[in-house]
Formats: sequence, C-alpha cells, structure tokens
Amino acid sequence: MRVRREPDGTLTVWLTRSESRTVLDGLDELSTVLDTDTEASAVRNRLFPAAHREDPAATAEFRDLTEAALLEARRERYQACRDELQRPSPIRLDDEAIDRWLRTVNDIRLDHGIRLEIGEDGRPGVGFALSTLALTARYHVATQLLETLLYAIEDELTADGDPATDPDGS
Repeated sequence: MRVRREPDGTLTVWLTRSESRTVLDGLDELSTVLDTDTEASAVRNRLFPAAHREDPAATAEFRDLTEAALLEARRERYQACRDELQRPSPIRLDDEAIDRWLRTVNDIRLDHGIRLEIGEDGRPGVGFALSTLALTARYHVATQLLETLLYAIEDELTADGDPATDPDGS
C-alpha cells in the first residue's frame, strides 16, 4: 500500500490485489449491514446514530425523514469505491473521491471494530479464534489504509503552512 499526493492535489493510491480484495470484502459486509441489519444492530446504530438520544419519538421521526437518503448516499459511496477498486492500480482520487474514500474506509473499520469489540486500548474484546482471524486482518488493513490516506493529506496541509501543524503559525 502506497499513497502519494500529486502536484495537482489528487492522491495516487497503489494497493496490492490482496489489499484491494480486503477492501472489497469490507464493502460487501457493509452492504449486507445496510440491507439486512435492524435498528438494534450495534454497527447500524454507529453508522446512523440517534439524532435525539433522550427523545425516542423525535429520533424515530428524524429517521423517517432522513434514513432513506442517508442509506442511498452510503450505497453510492460504497459502489463508487468498489468501481475504483476494480480498475487497474493505481487509483487516482480528487478531493471528492478522497472524502468518499475516507468515509468508506472509516465505515469498514468501524464495522470490523464493533464486531471484534475493539476497546479504547485498541485490543479486541473477543478472544483469539480462527473465526476472527480474517476479520482482525481486515480491520488492520482498513486501519492502515485510513492512516495512510490521512498522512498523505496531512503532509499537504503541513506543506501549505497550516497553522494547526506549522510551529511558526505562518
């Protein structure tokens, strides 16, 4: 996995076939969550948090008004990433695609982290088992990809003199 920020601001992403397959598998799992999980699902509740935690009626009304559009937006993001992964490497990402990839890879990582019961210490709450080995590996690939994308963006911000990262504040 390698990411390079281009002079025009786009990112060029190189993934191995295995890394691409891992992200595609994560997208398939997320699509299943969107299509079959109920509101009681921990993953779905994190993807679509309650708008008014103290007011179940307001939350239900908000869901009725927004959930279909939010589901469709996620499906479109996942499909766009899936399409890009099925093209030959490298993948070129403009600003809109960078945002889509950050959101999508974060969703994959969130899904896997919840299913593995990853705690604040970064360790899985589920015990080691062959049944969780592949999921753990996919979680780490998603984490590495998300960090790599973020570092590429951060390097650009630092080079532009972002006051948040430039010690001189210039």
